[in-house]
Amino acid sequence: LFATFLRAQLAREHPDELLRLHLAASAWYESVGRPVPAIDHAIEGGDHPHALSLLEQHAQRFLEQGRMRVLARWFATIPTEQLGRHPRMQAIYVWSVLFTQGASDGMTLLAQCGIEHHQDPAIRAHVNALQPLLLAMLDRYDEANEVGRAGLARLPTVAPFADTVLTNCMAHVTSVLGEKREAQRLLDAARKTQSSSVFNRMYTESTEGLLDIERGRFRQATARFRIAVDATTRASDYSHTGGNAWAGVLYASAMYEADDLDAVDRLLNVYLPL
Repeated sequence: LFATFLRAQLAREHPDELLRLHLAASAWYESVGRPVPAIDHAIEGGDHPHALSLLEQHAQRFLEQGRMRVLARWFATIPTEQLGRHPRMQAIYVWSVLFTQGASDGMTLLAQCGIEHHQDPAIRAHVNALQPLLLAMLDRYDEANEVGRAGLARLPTVAPFADTVLTNCMAHVTSVLGEKREAQRLLDAARKTQSSSVFNRMYTESTEGLLDIERGRFRQATARFRIAVDATTRASDYSHTGGNAWAGVLYASAMYEADDLDAVDRLLNVYLPL
């Protein structure tokens, strides 16, 4: 509250200083290795080229950590013509939009930004995973299966994160289509390639938890959903309410089946708004 008061005072008394101070703050945060406030202040200071330069350095790591909301917020504030000069950032923008605003918006953005026909191998790798994932999220499973199988034939690419997302996606698609053994095989493959991506760890555990429920293995499913939530929860947050909404809602459903309604209420209050 006091910080808000001070910022309001600054805006009233020294409005011409605001942009300069934001840029100074951005430079300081960058110098001490804190990219999130550095990017925030670069954007608030109007230096979008520098913000994009910082994003080029750090956005992939944020993506692998599953920090979709902060990525979507940043990219939404950068002018389209400037973002268009950074196709890899456009690809990450699509990832962040589909996991915060939904697959319809993600598919629209993918079509509008024009990266579907980009020849850069890294961009192609992202598109290779995005296309079947978007179709699957829209319940267009037959189309997702066709596009995804073609994508699997192109693995590995130069983007391990995208490759593992595709493998996880196809595990879900094949499970929905009744190919349970193939789904398990793909999940096992995804687990071997997820490396440092906590987002993909969440994705793999969530998908296998759904398979466990179908097999009647409720305890295993609950354990997997808990692991999935923990995977994207900050190490300093012991309440298990700071991770990915997808995993959080699945974990809440497991707690409902276990009749732990207090846990359900706590989890849904956090995750449904996300």
